[in-house]
Amino acid sequence: MNKDGFLKAGTLLFFLLCISACDDTPAATPSSCGANTAVIAVRDGFTEIFCGCQEAAGTIAASGTALTCTITHGSYVLFDFTSTKLTHQIVSTGTPSFADSALHDPNKDDNSSSHVVQFTQTGTFSFQDRFIPGMTGQIISQ
Repeated sequence: MNKDGFLKAGTLLFFLLCISACDDTPAATPSSCGANTAVIAVRDGFTEIFCGCQEAAGTIAASGTALTCTITHGSYVLFDFTSTKLTHQIVSTGTPSFADSALHDPNKDDNSSSHVVQFTQTGTFSFQDRFIPGMTGQIISQ
């Protein structure tokens, strides 16, 4: 496995362990996100499905192409900001909506490296990265 593969695997394992340690979030295993959990990587210029969406793991949407992640309502989605050099913030656009992420600035030590949202209602929840034009997507909660 190359350096990028080890980085992705290590990042995923770290966040899956974090998810399993949260009291209100379902447990996850390294082989999958576990029941009712999805992980979307937010990177500099693209988003990627790590696991948990009906769409294939490894699906990448470059800036200018919307990422779609379909989940079962009641599921959690973790937006992962690790391995970035640029500032990011996921903001909900439209209705229905979800809580925006905190600002992620990799140049500061006191910022969040992830954002977890539980989608308790059905609908299509659109989002964008406030700092990277064209980085958009939607969570379809069924």
